[in-house]
Amino acid sequence: KTLVNVRFLKDVPSSVVVRPESKAYVWSYENGELNIEMNQYDQISVEPDGKTDSPLFIFANPLERTALAQAKSRADMLVLEGGKIHEYPSDLSLGSYTGVYIQGGAVVNGSLVHRTETNGVRIDGCGIIDARCNASKVVNAFNLIKASSAEIRNLTILNNTNWTFRMVECADFV
Repeated sequence: KTLVNVRFLKDVPSSVVVRPESKAYVWSYENGELNIEMNQYDQISVEPDGKTDSPLFIFANPLERTALAQAKSRADMLVLEGGKIHEYPSDLSLGSYTGVYIQGGAVVNGSLVHRTETNGVRIDGCGIIDARCNASKVVNAFNLIKASSAEIRNLTILNNTNWTFRMVECADFV
């Protein structure tokens, strides 16, 4: 087990809710500071003042050293760095890239990929795709049409208003 410490610096909540409550995590919250014991691969949601619309997600994933280094070494791979919010209010068209790597700690606001008649698309990483900014229109996080040999791995997708993966006439997916 590892002790994780979170300190709220602005808008300090008077209380927090840690989910999933069924896991019975050992935690304490006092004076804007949360201390919680977590295991590797645990995934929790911390809701300040019980508000479900602005949670803090903590994913205890191992560091992505090897996968990240491999993604950065490929000229055809777009790497979205962790610790940043990447805004894509419309589809992120991969253009000359055949793949995207979303590093853990990165959040992509918007829908991610729309590709037609492509081969070898790869989408990977431990980052988060949040489709909330597209709530006013029906979108799919991934739209692949007549694609083949695609890999989609490890992502967390939130707030999608429609199909998360829409694949039409596609083959050979991992």
